[in-house]
Amino acid sequence: MNAPSYKTAVVLIPDQIAQNRINEIRAVHDSSKINRWMPHVTLAYPFRSEEQFDDDLYQKLQTIADSVDAFTCNHGEIGSFRRAGIVYSNPSNRGPIKAIMKAIVRTFPRYNNQKRGGRFTPHMTIGSKVDDVDMVIAEVQGQLDEVNNHYTGFHLIARGDDTPFRIVRTFYFGGNVPQE
Repeated sequence: MNAPSYKTAVVLIPDQIAQNRINEIRAVHDSSKINRWMPHVTLAYPFRSEEQFDDDLYQKLQTIADSVDAFTCNHGEIGSFRRAGIVYSNPSNRGPIKAIMKAIVRTFPRYNNQKRGGRFTPHMTIGSKVDDVDMVIAEVQGQLDEVNNHYTGFHLIARGDDTPFRIVRTFYFGGNVPQE
């Protein structure tokens, strides 16, 4: 059975320059998660357990990636899930992110844990367990205005019991593997 695992996810990961800037903020406001999760926008979590990753799964994810063109997002807009004490970067170009998420849910309906109240909010957490959400928003507002990221694919990630998430496989948009 392909039961959901909280040790795997499908995510967008910004480039290293954007990660460094985002992690400067996370070090202050998301320190409990910074060593487990890289900066990311979640597309599916929890996902299939790593023991059940196989060629069929990889092919289905690549088919989804093939249907998407690379896109750019600015990460300067700040939002929150107040009740949960979460502050996040709200990517500017949400259309492609929502389209990928919908394709994943259509292909893997068992892993539809991102849909809350009929809505999906693409976001990148920059603060968790925040007591004063308004104060943190005021503090970080403007710090990510210059953080633009060109996404060329999404990633299947996994972790062990006591290890951080790592990239298992990258699925490039349009099947276009970047030249090194």
